[in-house]
Amino acid sequence: MRMFLEHAQEFAATRWKMSQDVVWEKHNGSSFHADRVRRVHEHVLHFYRGPWSKVWKQPQTTPDAVAKTARRKARPPHMGDIGGGEFTSYDGGPRLLRSVVRMRSMHGRARHPTEKPIGLLAPLIRYVAAPGETIIDPFCGSGSALEAALLTGHRAIGIESHEPYAEIAALRLSQNIFLNDNYSGDAS
Repeated sequence: MRMFLEHAQEFAATRWKMSQDVVWEKHNGSSFHADRVRRVHEHVLHFYRGPWSKVWKQPQTTPDAVAKTARRKARPPHMGDIGGGEFTSYDGGPRLLRSVVRMRSMHGRARHPTEKPIGLLAPLIRYVAAPGETIIDPFCGSGSALEAALLTGHRAIGIESHEPYAEIAALRLSQNIFLNDNYSGDAS
């Protein structure tokens, strides 16, 4: 995210726009400084090109909602109509995926210092791309996003400038593990 902020003008010139960010709350923190707040999160950013109305959006849900009757507050007109003022959820769900996702890091299992769990990436990829579309990861590291893309029925392009990690990603993706069409995103 720092790189995008530092190079915002060049990035904007490519017509990429940020639509949203998700905060990944990890079980352990990472910090390079002993005199700052312990960092226990990372940002996952979603960028798109073209008009927002043309972007694939498949809402992802979580199974942790509880049954209840809820009253909706009136929304400002510019936010769009969401229906009636009250609804009853008998089974508690589904509930939209939240912008803060708690998930264990790859600590002790990582092939890359900043490796992301597949279970974090898979629902985000399902949200931003229609099945069969191509995911681009310009900083692919050991290939987690590429693996998540393939597991969820997408094509993937990865770019990695550090050759040892590019080799790890290539080996990881060559292992023919992408046969499950019903991948649920449970893996981490």
